[in-house]
Amino acid sequence: MINSYRIVFKFWAGFCLIFLNCSISACTAPSLSSNEKHRVCSDDAKTVSGACRVSPIRLLINSDVFSGGIVDVVLFYPGMGSKFLFVDAAAADVADLTSAFFIADDLDVQKIFPSPGYYKVEGAFSTSAPIPFGEGVVISEVVGGRFTRIDVATKVRVKGDMVDSCKIEGCRVIYAEGAYLVKVLPVN
Repeated sequence: MINSYRIVFKFWAGFCLIFLNCSISACTAPSLSSNEKHRVCSDDAKTVSGACRVSPIRLLINSDVFSGGIVDVVLFYPGMGSKFLFVDAAAADVADLTSAFFIADDLDVQKIFPSPGYYKVEGAFSTSAPIPFGEGVVISEVVGGRFTRIDVATKVRVKGDMVDSCKIEGCRVIYAEGAYLVKVLPVN
């Protein structure tokens, strides 16, 4: 009976080690050469100005790949003088700095982002070391990266704003072609 417990224990211990090893190796991203980094943003994903159009999640996960380049991404600015752009409003609500991008100190945040909301941001992006806060009492926060320059910041109109602006009877908001939010007005 004891031998059967040992066999079962060895089996599960071996299984757990193999599972743990596979899990750890799946979480490590392969390092990319400089040629591979440049191929990450295909010509199809570039804007007219040459910025790499990327999702906030992809930028957060692969910040080292986009570091040193110009990115085009939609992020949330919470207002109130914040020096961070967040992946979304929920991350801003809980001040999740691990889902945020630092805005360089020399940039005029109030001028670039006059009000809270989602913005399509185009600017120079780089990785960021942990940013210390306070007088050494608060631990350093790791952020997704930093914007050292912001060339364009355009406020994005969200679905709720479009629905609220539909004041005419029969007006509705739909996803045209299943992808683009548009306001449909009634035809008389």
